[in-house]
Amino acid sequence: MPEPAVGEQIGRYRIVSKLGGGGMGVVFRADDPDLGRPVALKFLPENLAADAEALGRFRREARAASALNHPNICTIYEIGDYRGRPFLAMECMEGETLKHKIGSKPMPTDQILTLSLEIADALGVAAAELLPNVSSRAARQSDSPPPIAQMPTVERWIKAVKRSAT
Repeated sequence: MPEPAVGEQIGRYRIVSKLGGGGMGVVFRADDPDLGRPVALKFLPENLAADAEALGRFRREARAASALNHPNICTIYEIGDYRGRPFLAMECMEGETLKHKIGSKPMPTDQILTLSLEIADALGVAAAELLPNVSSRAARQSDSPPPIAQMPTVERWIKAVKRSAT
């Protein structure tokens, strides 16, 4: 099946533009006229859509991600199917990708620390929600580093590093 085209209607969504693609699928920007907001539609590649194991993993990951609520984690709105091709409708987040933000140019220390804190915070939310037993088990092992979910400690450490860098 060819990928959707700009202007095409996918359920209630209308494709506006292609945002990108890779080994795990292709992503389009679309309009949701019912709710008056932009969405991102991520389509599973055809070769993976035919693989029962990959399709199951796609659905499990979508369910798990839909349970998370954090400004740096996109919200999943729907799992759909278009002509036999599974897709996710999710929050369309504006801005640069992490790959482009980091790029090949050096970043100032304060930007690295801020970005690190934002990433750690999002990972902490995911770990606390999706892996509560792993986080609490790691916290009980004295020779292991503190779980990333212990964000107040991480935040204090990063603020201390920022103060010492200035």
